[in-house]
Amino acid sequence: YPDSDFAVTGPFHINDPQARPATQGSAGIDLPLAGNYNLDLPGVVQICDTQLQGPLPEGTVGLVLPRSSTSKRGIQIIPGVIDSDYEGIIKIQVISNVIQQVVKGEKLAQLILLPYRKTIKGQGKIRGSGGFGSTDPSSQETFNQN
Repeated sequence: YPDSDFAVTGPFHINDPQARPATQGSAGIDLPLAGNYNLDLPGVVQICDTQLQGPLPEGTVGLVLPRSSTSKRGIQIIPGVIDSDYEGIIKIQVISNVIQQVVKGEKLAQLILLPYRKTIKGQGKIRGSGGFGSTDPSSQETFNQN
């Protein structure tokens, strides 16, 4: 990881020692669900809160990716990008092919932290805790959030 001192509190902050990869060789930090969710709309994107909250360490970007065991249950995770200055709760976009329930603490996705270098100066906007296109209001869509 870019900074060995990085780390996620009722949601965990990324700087909390509990926000660590499961093993020495694990590439990502597992993202435990913050609550129970009924995945009762097959094929529909549902947004689920995790127990992890930003911001990420400066100079990193987070990739939200599925865990390898997730697809065996008929669950798909839509990959996402978490900017380092995002301060809100990290959410995952879930599609289930079958009706099922997922429970608090279950880990469907993982966060991979990668170093990045800015190539263009930002527009000076403050990120805050908005997500899913919040810096471009014209791209906002309505999602089913249980």
